[in-house]
Amino acid sequence: MLSATAVGRADPTVPKEPEYDANVNEDGAAKACVLALLLQGAPSGEAVSSQLIVARIKRNDTFMGPRIFGFRIEAADKFAKGQSSGTRPVKIGSAAFVSDAYTAVARPKVAPFEDGSVVISTLDFAEGGKLVDAVTKGKFQLTFTRRQPAVERTFHVTSAPPEAVLARFGECLAAFEIPG
Repeated sequence: MLSATAVGRADPTVPKEPEYDANVNEDGAAKACVLALLLQGAPSGEAVSSQLIVARIKRNDTFMGPRIFGFRIEAADKFAKGQSSGTRPVKIGSAAFVSDAYTAVARPKVAPFEDGSVVISTLDFAEGGKLVDAVTKGKFQLTFTRRQPAVERTFHVTSAPPEAVLARFGECLAAFEIPG
């Protein structure tokens, strides 16, 4: 009975050419700076999409409260040949972000995040800075456990985002600074 619930482990994957992008999401209530990362490399065609998010709440175009630091992890399987094109979301049972300076573990959130993704977050500026530093330097690993089948996957990220992507992300973050 215990073997039925054991988690299988796959060999760690160093993705080939991670795809980075940066964008800004803003409305009247908040502004979010997003550094997105797409990782592919598992022989099964599995892909991991993650987003580093730094956000602040706004009121009357003025930032309020602390910065919110988050890291969202989603996984998907590519459909096999002969099936519809696209991907099928993978439900994640748990995930971990690990770097030399920052480590966090997350479990799936309930509504509205019932898409199978997990989110790691903090309001602590020092901890959030360590998370941002690890992602922008491209020196971290993501480990997640699929729910069905229960298999653990690890992706080692070893390359930083391109300079143009870092510049866009940095410009967005600079808007959160208090004018001197």
